[in-house]
Amino acid sequence: MSRLNENQKEKIREVFQKTGSIRETVKQTGISRNAVRNELRQLGRPEMVKAQNAGKRKSKLDPYNAKIAYLIQEKKLSGVRILEEIK
Repeated sequence: MSRLNENQKEKIREVFQKTGSIRETVKQTGISRNAVRNELRQLGRPEMVKAQNAGKRKSKLDPYNAKIAYLIQEKKLSGVRILEEIK
């Protein structure tokens, strides 16, 4: 049995539908993460929603990819030496 009243349950549903995030739902409603998860499980909603930008993050090494490839293939340097060259 849930300790949440109907108003809290409705608020969880609304906010989760807008945000798609359990963490953001917790921030906006002030209800514990476990209570939010339990309520969403009872509704048959997926526990986790994939991030919108998953896999699209840039690497810090992107500007150096050409130089790294050259140092690996032509010079046959180790990772330590490549780091020294980049620095």
